Amino acid sequence: MDIGCGDVKCGTIGIDTRRTSCVDIVADAYNLPFRDYTFDRVYMYEVLEHLRSPLDALNEAHRVLDHGGLILCSTPNVYWIGRIVRILRNKPIRYQWTYCEHINSWTVVELENMLISAKFGLKEVYYVSFKNSMIDKLFHLFRINKVFPPLTNKSMFFEAEKVTGEVPERKWLKLERRA
Repeated sequence: MDIGCGDVKCGTIGIDTRRTSCVDIVADAYNLPFRDYTFDRVYMYEVLEHLRSPLDALNEAHRVLDHGGLILCSTPNVYWIGRIVRILRNKPIRYQWTYCEHINSWTVVELENMLISAKFGLKEVYYVSFKNSMIDKLFHLFRINKVFPPLTNKSMFFEAEKVTGEVPERKWLKLERRA
């Protein structure tokens, strides 16, 4: 299931608050119209940062996931150098840390704490940029995005597993680098 699929759907069922060609069911992330333990995977790409209560949405995703199910998400990377450039260019404060329609952002530690609160165990974190701007193209060309992934990649992707029973202890994260 893809929560907040918009115009591109991952998985077999697309859910969003507005109708598009990819949306199968119009619903929000807080009240999914499915029974417990229905899905083995939930996708939430570029969704959590738009939600007033991302923890409630993660709890709802936990509810509909089967035992050992995975949630795959992405969110803007707060360490991206573009944010630093905005500060140096003296842009208004609302543009310095996140885009104006984003109401949340997290570091890896904050994200892991939120996932633990929703009874997920963080499995993997990696950073990705899509070659949209000239700076992204240069980072890819000179492979700077491989050397400094948190600084040079716009998005942080993560995978977490539904935990049954005790919430896992926090552990040191091994950050993976991907293209």
